[in-house]
Amino acid sequence: MKKLEDQVNSIANMEDFLNFVCQLAMDAKDNPDEWANTTITDFLGQMAN
Repeated sequence: MKKLEDQVNSIANMEDFLNFVCQLAMDAKDNPDEWANTTITDFLGQMAN
């Protein structure tokens, strides 16, 4: 499996994007201590800044 950093740079279509979002969700579930923004609201808010 590609690292998330590599995967985000290779998004070319909706399927790639949805796969990336699924990978983000799994990573957040498996590694919660590595995530500064632990809610979707916090995460999207930081992405917008």
